[in-house]
Amino acid sequence: MAAIDDKSLQVTLDKDPGMELFAGRNVALQAEDGKVSKLNIVMLLVKELSVSLM
Repeated sequence: MAAIDDKSLQVTLDKDPGMELFAGRNVALQAEDGKVSKLNIVMLLVKELSVSLM
């Protein structure tokens, strides 16, 4: 996990999810003052996406 800016994170899976369409992760973030925030993250996993506009 890496900070993009003060409001955005980039999460990278360490293992290939295989055929799963969604992956869920629980993340705990600790601020400098020691306060902990817990997040539940659900990610849509796509390697390639094709979109047709009508």
